[in-house]
Amino acid sequence: MSWPKEDRIVFACSRINVNAKLCQEIKENLNSDLNWDYLLKTAEDDGVISLLYRILKDFGNGLVPDRVGDILKRNYLETTARNFFILSELSKALKAFADNEIPVIVLKGASFLENIYQDIGLRPIGDVDILIKKERLPQIDSSLKEQGYSSPHRWADYIDKPDTKYLNSISYVKGPIHLHIHWHIINTSIATYLNINEIKMDRFWQEARPASIAGVESLAMASHHLLIHLSEHSFTHAYDRLILLCDISEIINYCNSNGGLNWELFLEDTLLFNLNIPAFYSLYFASKLINAQVPAAVLNKLQPEHSGYPERLVKKWVLENKRIPELRYLIPLMVMNENLRQRLRYICKSLFLPKQVITQKDILPCATFPLFHYALRIKNCFRKGLRILGYLLQ
Repeated sequence: MSWPKEDRIVFACSRINVNAKLCQEIKENLNSDLNWDYLLKTAEDDGVISLLYRILKDFGNGLVPDRVGDILKRNYLETTARNFFILSELSKALKAFADNEIPVIVLKGASFLENIYQDIGLRPIGDVDILIKKERLPQIDSSLKEQGYSSPHRWADYIDKPDTKYLNSISYVKGPIHLHIHWHIINTSIATYLNINEIKMDRFWQEARPASIAGVESLAMASHHLLIHLSEHSFTHAYDRLILLCDISEIINYCNSNGGLNWELFLEDTLLFNLNIPAFYSLYFASKLINAQVPAAVLNKLQPEHSGYPERLVKKWVLENKRIPELRYLIPLMVMNENLRQRLRYICKSLFLPKQVITQKDILPCATFPLFHYALRIKNCFRKGLRILGYLLQ
């Protein structure tokens, strides 16, 4: 791994616990002349700076400068305070939903911060994501507005429409708190590759388990469904933050310490939902980059049938830590489309997203949607294409 030592330290510390071998590796790299400002910025951008604090605070003998130690501690305390505030507000919302007999499933970081990370300061929470049944949108809207939340969206614009390959959520805001209310696990504003009807949301609800979240009895996804969801989410975001892979690894570790993950159920539903390619790449990168304990047999089952130069190129980019914003478009383009015709079709879909997707994403009135937004998208995509071409020629 010919990475800068700063990157090696960040990756080695991106976990709750480190073994003796990793400790020795971290210590050897700490004995180098390091660019601490770069290291801190990288860890913060990747969402793992609190994990960096957890691991490095135990290294003495002057290996970590006092200035750096102070920054890490301050960041950890700020994350703890912010997460405490977010969880307290989430608690109020969950209590209101429970009082109104509205079932919800808490998604992503907020759903496993307390039981898997076991320290609310170790993982930052941004937006809080909540899964609902779409027919409960009117009650959700009423409950949240009673609590002081507002939304730029109208629930009535979505309740009678079928689920889409794009955005299946609306957002609510109260001060610094952002709640994203989802009715499907697919939620993206980029051209997608999925048959939305193959993903059976009823299975997520049938197998959801009771969980205490923010001090309130609520629901969380079954472990195998959570791993499917996080794998798809990480793939869609092109592994732009290391915390996405860290979540996958820590969930597997947690399950292994509590009876084990049911890999058979994971494979069954991943293949049923036709999410094997996103799952393969997410688990593959998590295992290669941060030693996630993924059985080889699972990766073999998920391995895409078609694997050529584009797929090898994607692996090379991510494994060499060459993560750029454009990968969000490049990875689906390269690995979800098998030939030139399919890739050209994907590019056209990226340029000409459905009008309702752009209006929701940019919070525009649908009735006054101007065509110049498509012209602007073409211009932006052309500029991104030039950056991608330059990247490919490096």
